[in-house]
Amino acid sequence: MSEFIETSPASRRKLLALGLVAVVLGAVWAFLLRPTLFAHIRHLPACDQAHWSVGLLIGVLGLLPIAGLLAAIHARKLIKHDQFPPPDAWVWRRTPIRRGRGVRYRAYAIAFCSAALFAIFLYGWHVLWPIVAAISRRCTA
Repeated sequence: MSEFIETSPASRRKLLALGLVAVVLGAVWAFLLRPTLFAHIRHLPACDQAHWSVGLLIGVLGLLPIAGLLAAIHARKLIKHDQFPPPDAWVWRRTPIRRGRGVRYRAYAIAFCSAALFAIFLYGWHVLWPIVAAISRRCTA
């Protein structure tokens, strides 16, 4: 007997809104904010350019733990309910529910990727911190 997660109009609206927001934010970033920001940085003195560039790297690096946390929450739901997609998932169409070993493997793979995102964040911070200190020493001297 096959089990399914049924779609709902509310679920479709949420998915459509999420996709639309992602496309609009991506377009605003790509065509408006990024060129303006990089043009501003190019016209700054060298030390200020370095500070801005490292600040942007740290900002992007700071997104990794957030993505890791969201992935860990998803993996926990998969393990807890032993089904994919989880019961509260938004689906676009009627989706069959999978259970068993494959779901657990998927959940552990997602958990591993989540841990890797945290490790990459820590490693990136470890690498960037001496650079920040060197820029600060050089630009204040």
